[in-house]
Amino acid sequence: MSNFKRFDRHEVFEMSDTSFVLDCIKETDKHDYENGGAELANMLFGLFDGFYYDKIHLYAAEWLPIEMFERLIDLLIKIDEKLMQVNLAIAD
Repeated sequence: MSNFKRFDRHEVFEMSDTSFVLDCIKETDKHDYENGGAELANMLFGLFDGFYYDKIHLYAAEWLPIEMFERLIDLLIKIDEKLMQVNLAIAD
């Protein structure tokens, strides 16, 4: 697996984000170990537990339709922004 960052899903996700991640999981083949489907599904499930894997973008680009990929990127940006806020608060 890849490296990850921890985040508080409850501080970042709205209900629509949770539903969207479930839709992304449905779009992947969780049993495709050769082409990364299982890897992406695991990374998406990890979002529910506050794990943000650094290679999720690469796998999502391969598996998700462009509209879903773009929306996932928006969600990941939201996570990144929250992580930056937390890091800035710690630095102060």
